Amino acid sequence: MEQHHFSPAALLLLVATAALLLLGSTSPLQAEEDSFFSLSPTSEEPWHLTADRLVIQEDENTIQAFDNMVLKQRDKRFQADYARYEWAKERILLLGNVRLNMGKNSATAEEAYFDYANRTGWLRKGQIFLHDPHIYVSGNELRKTGPRTFSFETATFTSCDGEKPDWSIRSAQGKVTMEGYARMWHPRFRVRDVPVLYSPFMVLPAKRTRQSGFLFPEISSSTQDGETVTVSYFQVLDQEQDMTFSVQGMSKRGAKLGLEYRLTPNLRTKGLFRADWLKDEKDEEDIEEFEDYERPSDHRYWLRGKYDGFLLTPAWRSKLDLDFASDEYYLREFDYGMQGFEDSRKTFMEQFGRDINDRDDPIRENVFTLSRNWASAGLRTRVEYNQNLDYYRDNPDENPTLQRLPQIDLNFHRSDLLDTPLEWEAESQAVHFWRRKDNATKGGRLDLHPRLSLPLQSAYGTLTPSLGWRETLYYTSETAEGDTEPEPLEHRGIWDFSSTATTKFFRIFQLNPVRELEATPTNRGVSQWSKIKHTLTPEVRYDYIPEEDQSRLPHYDSEDRIAARNEITYSLTNLFTLRRDEIVAAAAQTGTRYERAKEYQELVDLKLEQSYQIREAKRSDNLDTYPRRPFSDIRMEAEISPVSWISLTDTTWYSIYEEDVTEHQNMLNLSHGPLSAFFGYDHLREMEEDIHRKGQEELSIARAGASLQPDTGWQLSFTMERDLKSSELIQREARLGYRHQCWNLGLTYTQEPDETRISLTIGLRPFGELQQGVVSGP
Repeated sequence: MEQHHFSPAALLLLVATAALLLLGSTSPLQAEEDSFFSLSPTSEEPWHLTADRLVIQEDENTIQAFDNMVLKQRDKRFQADYARYEWAKERILLLGNVRLNMGKNSATAEEAYFDYANRTGWLRKGQIFLHDPHIYVSGNELRKTGPRTFSFETATFTSCDGEKPDWSIRSAQGKVTMEGYARMWHPRFRVRDVPVLYSPFMVLPAKRTRQSGFLFPEISSSTQDGETVTVSYFQVLDQEQDMTFSVQGMSKRGAKLGLEYRLTPNLRTKGLFRADWLKDEKDEEDIEEFEDYERPSDHRYWLRGKYDGFLLTPAWRSKLDLDFASDEYYLREFDYGMQGFEDSRKTFMEQFGRDINDRDDPIRENVFTLSRNWASAGLRTRVEYNQNLDYYRDNPDENPTLQRLPQIDLNFHRSDLLDTPLEWEAESQAVHFWRRKDNATKGGRLDLHPRLSLPLQSAYGTLTPSLGWRETLYYTSETAEGDTEPEPLEHRGIWDFSSTATTKFFRIFQLNPVRELEATPTNRGVSQWSKIKHTLTPEVRYDYIPEEDQSRLPHYDSEDRIAARNEITYSLTNLFTLRRDEIVAAAAQTGTRYERAKEYQELVDLKLEQSYQIREAKRSDNLDTYPRRPFSDIRMEAEISPVSWISLTDTTWYSIYEEDVTEHQNMLNLSHGPLSAFFGYDHLREMEEDIHRKGQEELSIARAGASLQPDTGWQLSFTMERDLKSSELIQREARLGYRHQCWNLGLTYTQEPDETRISLTIGLRPFGELQQGVVSGP
């Protein structure tokens, strides 16, 4: 066997051979156009060539390698039974057991030929594997016909491992133009070896960047909408913007048109806007889902969107929230499917962290804010328009909904007051209120609220008294009909006082008093709970606001009626923290072989809080109907995690007068191995006997769910939410899923009071998902 070290000639052999991998680098039809041809033939990196026999014919400018030819460089390896390289013409022929490996990408063939000068070549009875995104391309002949063009005959595409893939796309012949499109004749989608779908012709994008094209359709059936097919088209505008057009054809309602626009011009700016429009062909009398159903017009729509960005400089942050609908029933009727209410809400929360109003809320908030923060202050401007669907179509001139056009908040953070021990802070707001309704209270308000504090610290704790003054100026341009007409200019001045005293105690208990775990070789990997720390934090707070007659003032929101307050609040917080010690190998720089690693876990975080209302203790009115109750409910907040797979969060209010729980919120999470579950319960008691909570209605909701993943493929989950007071189901959902190496399958059953849905989702990696669903009425 002969062994040689080549640089120029062997590298050309590598470049020509690797050219076949240009068939794709990011998808079955995408490639880096000249990534391998850009390699320099004069590379100083040595290549190692071995063969049973090597023949160099200088008169013919050829090198021939016979039997067991192997060419290697680092993670690159090429082998064949025979190789003939013409260095003058830069062409190479490989015959028999051709194997090409370039990092994690590879190719096999019976024969291969490459023309490096013209950047052409072919593989016969070959297969290419692209690690990212895990794609196999095989065929009788895979040919590179030019710098940007390819052709193939009887080619198969799949992402499944194994000789018999679970799914594949087989095409009789085709052509591919990089940064263009792939044209395939007679493609057939196959499950195992069985063809299930056929098309005489197919066109797919073959570009490295996002490409325009049709998305997988959504098919469903509903008693309210009839048979439904949704077809969407994705249009790339540029690298920073794209749009999606959709048409949802419903046999009972007509065609609903949809548009989605996305933009991300830079790392600090992003936007997502959606719009739907429908000429509803269904008669109102045929709507059985709602009582007293009435829509103002057959032309129905919903515009929503969110935007995060900046104005001129990143220091000035801007945010925009849009939510504008045609009627109050639209969001409840179209709450499922692509771009439905639930999908829009979930997308906005995931991408912007901001929610939209519930689907049954007639108030739709539209807000634009511009803000900036400095070290000692923060400024925020806000323009808020609230669409009220109860008045939008019917009697819009009678709409009393309050609009803030605009609102400006300037807040000064707490900081030292000159060289004194005092600290100061201030909140200020200027807002103009407007209503569309004539003869409704309109005007402006300027609210200033500075505060002085005196932090007093000692070895026993901290005491912080503070004194504030709220000065409010009103300008009234119009008064509601029937109300006492206030002066055009009014003002209000109210002082307030608060004081907070707190301290902290802690003690550490040794859990293993007999011995402490020693850092020795015999204890390597041994761990134990060594200590527990109990931290106790008591706190007392006093708040006082004098009673002030404010009936003469305009009433826009709760800030216009500051309630008197004389209250003492006391709380006690208990925190238990566990420490685990484990003997591990020490870092080299420490000079020791083993050391003790410490791990901490919060076992219990428990807070108890109650208030005593001095004003309530002195109340003299309505005592026969509502006895005095100066003590508030005892509020308990608890977070308990005794082991890593159990977590309990609980908030409970207990009345010493009722001697019972008045409100309760809890959630228990369990997760161990393949099994996880949660149980939650929310309870609110009716409190007609309490003067401060009369009118409070009873609420009792339970929720539970479980998920089982017996292996990496299967998943079974179930969730349920139920109103225990009315014994009515809120939602029940069960899902069976299977995730394979190259495909995934999901079957979901959802039951709600208004409808029942069954959906089937099939995903073919990396091509996306095809979803079908069936929807029926309650």
